[in-house]
Amino acid sequence: MDAKLYLNKAVMQLSRGLEEGGVQSLKEALKSDGDEASKVQASVILGEYFVMKGEFAQARRHLEAVVENSSELEEEYDDLLNDEIYKADLLLDMIDRFGFLAKLGDVAGKFAI
Repeated sequence: MDAKLYLNKAVMQLSRGLEEGGVQSLKEALKSDGDEASKVQASVILGEYFVMKGEFAQARRHLEAVVENSSELEEEYDDLLNDEIYKADLLLDMIDRFGFLAKLGDVAGKFAI
């Protein structure tokens, strides 16, 4: 399958609550052949998923790739990926602003009685 098909499969799986399968399909989309737009969409969905799970390092890896290439993506795809670029930038900002809360939770958990 190509990236677009894996992306469609992942969205379907996630909408049905098949979280593990959806994440695996998104990862397959990133590794497969196909259009770059589908891979960017998969990266942002994975980034958002990992933010929601509190796995900020993994989220950052997926989101930074999108933001770092935003100029090239905007040139090549015009407005097609504007929402994804905006969301990736917003999520990275949230990680920077509130990521410390996860660290505080880890430290507090070590001292819980």
